[in-house]
Amino acid sequence: MRTIFFRWTDLSHDPKRISAFIRELDKGADFVVGSRYIKGGSIPSNWGIHRKIFSVVGNAIVRFGLGYSQVHDWTGGFRAYSIKYYELLKDQMRAYSGYVFQIAFLHKAIQSGAHVVEVSIHFTDRKFGHSKIAPAEYIKNVLLYVGMNGPFGKFLVVGGLGFIINAVLLVVFREWAGLSPTAANLVGAAAAIFSNYNLNNAWTFKEKKITSLGMYFNKLVQFYVTSSIGVIVIQTGTIALGVRLFGDSQYFIYFLIGTGLLLIWNYTVYSKIIWKKK
Repeated sequence: MRTIFFRWTDLSHDPKRISAFIRELDKGADFVVGSRYIKGGSIPSNWGIHRKIFSVVGNAIVRFGLGYSQVHDWTGGFRAYSIKYYELLKDQMRAYSGYVFQIAFLHKAIQSGAHVVEVSIHFTDRKFGHSKIAPAEYIKNVLLYVGMNGPFGKFLVVGGLGFIINAVLLVVFREWAGLSPTAANLVGAAAAIFSNYNLNNAWTFKEKKITSLGMYFNKLVQFYVTSSIGVIVIQTGTIALGVRLFGDSQYFIYFLIGTGLLLIWNYTVYSKIIWKKK
């Protein structure tokens, strides 16, 4: 048995595409997503630039924030799926309302082992009625869901703790021990890296957790090497450049800028190298 979701009321979704959904189910898909963001799909050309950015950026945040970039359209409502996933997840879905329901249902279906296939759709502006999306509330709910359920949100929490460790030790060794800003930052970063490794292993990437002792130390070395490259080249390099160009009175501002750049580097390396998919 299967369930097909489509919208007749506003004609935003073309009912002629239903046959494409059924074909994918017949070929073995568990969950078929109508995608506006794959080859052959589209969003309305008459949308304002702000609405296009809102749609594209929102999907990108969900895709990469939840760690399932292979699925391109998370917020659309044109879907077909095995009734097995309705039965499996219906109780969990009571916790979600509004448009974040679309994200949560697809996410939890994937976590439950659903084989997801996308088919291209041309999304058109509604012919009747008005959109019920409240942008501020929608953005808040999406960010909250991604932050609580995706590896990137957990990564930010772990990174936040590491930031506090790094920042405190930077100030302590700079102001009390008299080290240079760059040397003090290296001391703080070494402690933060060790904290980040263990918390990311236990929580952020727990689905790919490193358990064997030998692999733990092997990956710890890799973690220090990749993190140190980021700390020395990106973070400390930013501090050194700022001190060289503008003096050391604003060293903490340079630290903040370097940390922001380091964040991007670290998440990319950790997810692709340290805790890569087996």
